Amino acid sequence: MASTLLRDTDSVSMAKSLELRVPLLDTPLVEFVCALPEFARTLKGMHKALLVGAIGDLLPAEIAGQKKRTFTLPWEQWLRGPLRPRMEASFTDITPALAQHLKQEGVRAVWEAFLAGRRPGRGHGHCLL
Repeated sequence: MASTLLRDTDSVSMAKSLELRVPLLDTPLVEFVCALPEFARTLKGMHKALLVGAIGDLLPAEIAGQKKRTFTLPWEQWLRGPLRPRMEASFTDITPALAQHLKQEGVRAVWEAFLAGRRPGRGHGHCLL
């Protein structure tokens, strides 16, 4: 698991209602659950029914009943916060391998739109190339 991207693992496992976190990856536990008949592993309308049932009343009802959602890295917060100085420094001194392909004013315009909460797309006048 250490070399696997968390987001990819999370997306794939959630699509199949699997739990891929320690200690739920314990080999004897996985073998036991896989040996159960299908009807014992699933409960219509309840995701991860065995997990929810196993911890019984330890899990608050509002958590057990939550809708599925994916893990999302807070990259926008990072880029607007602690990584902002590094990002802005990289725009001032674009690496030569990229500088020949990017227009610095276009990169700056996209960055400023990002900071303002706008998502540039076609027709927004931001040309990077």
